[in-house]
Amino acid sequence: MSGYPFLIFVIYGLLFTGILLLTAFLAKVTGGLFWSRTLKDYWEDLNSPYYQQEQEIGSNYSHLILKYVPPFFIAFLIIFVWFNR
Repeated sequence: MSGYPFLIFVIYGLLFTGILLLTAFLAKVTGGLFWSRTLKDYWEDLNSPYYQQEQEIGSNYSHLILKYVPPFFIAFLIIFVWFNR
């Protein structure tokens, strides 16, 4: 029973880092333009110079998250598997 708060922390860590990795992957795949547009608007805005800054911000976000978050996700996953054996 004393390990349950730690297990809850690990589960929340997995969920949080997983969501961050998912959004970073979506930003990388879409070139940074997935935040608040429909698919039709996405295809129209993809090559528009008006949205260049949004593309740069999305690409920088993706690069930052995909560089620093995976070790934490892997660590939470290893701890979770080790804790539940």
